[in-house]
Amino acid sequence: SEFRELSALGKGGFGTVFRCENALDGRGYAVKKIRIMSKVDAAGRVTKHFSQKLQRVLREVKILALLDHPNIVRYYTAWLELDDEDGDFDDSHS
Repeated sequence: SEFRELSALGKGGFGTVFRCENALDGRGYAVKKIRIMSKVDAAGRVTKHFSQKLQRVLREVKILALLDHPNIVRYYTAWLELDDEDGDFDDSHS
């Protein structure tokens, strides 16, 4: 990942926010990590639960992207990282 986790800042309903440093620019960022466990059915399709949770997370991302206020932390970007079978993040996708 291009971010190095320094410490946890807080935890909420959707995930945990970490104080991080960007490896490229050396600046500090607050990074919110949201883990969604993907489950597939017998036909290899993602479950309805996964799809619903992903839609809720994406709705939050879109709302955060619209906020512009001096008392709200600025939103920069979002990305998805896929878990491998062991539950570890696959860094080749980040």
